[in-house]
Amino acid sequence: MITRDRQPSVLTWLICATIAGFILQNIFWKWLGARTGQSFDHLLALTIPGIKTGFIWTLLTYSLLHSMTSFLHVVFNLLWIFLLGRELLPLLGAKRFLWLYCGGVVLGGLTWLATNWVHSGALIGASAGVYALLMVFAAITPNRPITFLLFFGIPVTIKLKWLVIVLGGIDLLGSLFTEIPGHSGLGGVAHSAHLGGLGAGWLFFRYVHHRE
Repeated sequence: MITRDRQPSVLTWLICATIAGFILQNIFWKWLGARTGQSFDHLLALTIPGIKTGFIWTLLTYSLLHSMTSFLHVVFNLLWIFLLGRELLPLLGAKRFLWLYCGGVVLGGLTWLATNWVHSGALIGASAGVYALLMVFAAITPNRPITFLLFFGIPVTIKLKWLVIVLGGIDLLGSLFTEIPGHSGLGGVAHSAHLGGLGAGWLFFRYVHHRE
């Protein structure tokens, strides 16, 4: 996406940064060896030991890393960032859009830390930021229908408000019954980070966007 002054938009930079993080992650792991890859992840992924040693920047940088065993992880996140960003960027402006996304990432990371503080593991992926964007878009246009393919083949149309409620309910149950007891979620999903992203989106809509 290019703005009128022919400069790359914040959405373009965000997508490029996410792609670059994924490419670097693969280079470090697959070309330079597992030890180098582990060091790279140690510097960027969000972990409890990392936060305890002062790696505060990982509250943001974890969103640049994605699963290397499931290419769909990064593809789906990039697709949602593009689709939601295309709708929200004209409504929010570049600065507020970026603050919303980063706020979702940070609050998602903090929620994950609070939920998993006594457990091990690492958090990667841009999903918390995506959930923050989705929450605000659903709050602005709650009755807008959205169609997606269930199980990659069954078209399903649902209003945005119900989509957020369903996803939030799934993540709440996932947090209560998998993460808090110390088990990994289905497919390794960080449900608590998703809830943090939704919370950031709601706070943004309620106290920033709604008051304008």
